[in-house]
Amino acid sequence: MIDLKQIDYQQYMDELVAKLGDLVRVPSVYDSSTVTQEAPYGEQMANALALITDWANQDGFDITHYNGHAILIEQMNADKTAERIDYISHIDVVGEGMNWTYPAFDAVIEDRRMYGRGTNDMKRAAVITYFVLRIIKDYQIPMKNRLCLVYGTDEETNMQDLQHYLEVEGAPDFAMTPDAVFPLGIGEKGATTWYMTGEKPSESAIINIKGGEGANNVPSICKVTVPMIDYSKIQQYRRQTGWNIEMAPMNDGIQITVKGKSAHASRPDLGVNAIIQALTLVRDLYEDTFAGHLVDLFGASDGSGLDIACSSPEMGPLTINLGTINMEGQQIVMELDSRFPQVTTSDAITENIKEKLDSHFEITRPFDTPAILYNLDGPGSKTLMTQFKNRYPEHPQEPELKGGVTYAKVVPNCVAFGMDFQGQPMLAHQADEYIELDNLQDLLQFYTEISVELGNLETLK
Repeated sequence: MIDLKQIDYQQYMDELVAKLGDLVRVPSVYDSSTVTQEAPYGEQMANALALITDWANQDGFDITHYNGHAILIEQMNADKTAERIDYISHIDVVGEGMNWTYPAFDAVIEDRRMYGRGTNDMKRAAVITYFVLRIIKDYQIPMKNRLCLVYGTDEETNMQDLQHYLEVEGAPDFAMTPDAVFPLGIGEKGATTWYMTGEKPSESAIINIKGGEGANNVPSICKVTVPMIDYSKIQQYRRQTGWNIEMAPMNDGIQITVKGKSAHASRPDLGVNAIIQALTLVRDLYEDTFAGHLVDLFGASDGSGLDIACSSPEMGPLTINLGTINMEGQQIVMELDSRFPQVTTSDAITENIKEKLDSHFEITRPFDTPAILYNLDGPGSKTLMTQFKNRYPEHPQEPELKGGVTYAKVVPNCVAFGMDFQGQPMLAHQADEYIELDNLQDLLQFYTEISVELGNLETLK
């Protein structure tokens, strides 16, 4: 076995940063308008997969494609009978949102930070794990187990990508997704998305409304068109509330734009929900009962408006996020996200939504996963925890709940492990998302060392 201290990690850093920048510049947001059979999540997602595929071809890796849903990269002529370790990353990102200081898809570097949508969530991890495999290849490090890099394209929406992958490859013997906070988590809250479609009441002042970037994102902007009103009333309302409100005349009335603050849906307290603010404005200035009803139901992020508020000692409180709202003709279409502890279920929440919302609304669940607890006793999990303790003894060591949803929800034998540390700001889905460049080499070395350790375990089960 090679002495890992002999590895020159510095020689990879310029190329790693350049490749990361190239990947961030691909705006890999789901785009239904460019979906094809070959690109099931849109053209830009296919472009991102193609970019990584080009890297792998140039570096002499073996690549398996899964009909545009995902790719797998591994050493050429890998032993397919060996136990399999999957490192799973997603290359899709949420929409740009509002309030960026830097261009969201330019990978601007300033003060040793790279800014861009997806830098933190999770293209940094996708590139670092790629270079881990490069180092293992370049230094010809022997591995008893089969290390596979899996790149998915639908994590931010419904995770259909990995479901397709698992149908073909089956479950890995052990898997890790570096899409969370160190150390290893104890599990993840349940996560469900509801589509709610119903007729807008004719008496409502809302002529048109559009807001949000996705169910799993606190909406940073909402535009609502309502009948013309004295501008001074809106200006006075803006002064009273302190909200970011803009106005523009329209042929059929006035368009009011409300700007909030984006955040990950698992932490609605870190954002400002522009949809809720816009509906509240319509309720207050137009005495609109329908807008007020939606605010009553979805305005409180703890779910109390739906009578679903709950908590558990292990997982903490339930949260909800009204992530999008649109009009299609006279139909209102909304997406609601909830992260909930193991003391409730999506079925129970759905019943409350149906009871509280107008009976004419149709409610479906395109994404629905229960709360899970990880297996912390397996050799793979124990190895990760031991390596983290040895490398970072100054950081908190206790496993904790993961607030976000990761691929561990759909991939058997999978845990979430890093790459963020506790105490760092939560940047996923926020404006001016960034990563620190100065800790990339340290992370590359750490993940290389744990990969060699995992790759040479006698068994992963």
